[in-house]
Amino acid sequence: MLFLSMIFLISCRSKNEDHQPQIISDSATSTKVMSKTADSTMQALIQAPEELEFVPLDPHNKERKGVLVHVLFGDLHKKGPVAFLTRLPNGFSAGWHSHSSDCYLTVIKGTYHEWCRGEVDGKPLVAGGTIFMPANKEHNNRAESNPQDGYTLNYAYYPNGFDYYPNGVDVKK
Repeated sequence: MLFLSMIFLISCRSKNEDHQPQIISDSATSTKVMSKTADSTMQALIQAPEELEFVPLDPHNKERKGVLVHVLFGDLHKKGPVAFLTRLPNGFSAGWHSHSSDCYLTVIKGTYHEWCRGEVDGKPLVAGGTIFMPANKEHNNRAESNPQDGYTLNYAYYPNGFDYYPNGVDVKK
């Protein structure tokens, strides 16, 4: 229920809002953009979990064995607000890294651990557990899941865009 409520809140916008959210996935197989009706109101987008299309976060991951994402709004490749669901395979760990934006994360399914440099393996968070990770804070994580489904599902929101700096270093500088 929490999962569907989050998608509903993110997907529905008032016709008086200046910001018109877009749902964009950078994949040859999936590009969805919310469209306006003739009277400038937003169309509702309602999707059951089985209708969500997840694409590899790494475009070179043709086997779809790594992290998969479903973008709810924004664009993963541009600065600006972006929210997405992540499917992390059992045992996945991103290694030490940082992001240039704050991150707000909610665990939807499975067990997720996250910890900062100097801390020991993060406490296990299950569905409903939340994390706030400040920008530029070096951290690591690990996903655990039920062997029957094999993945952990998280909701992530980055107000200033998504990026990934291995070992906490901004490789673009």
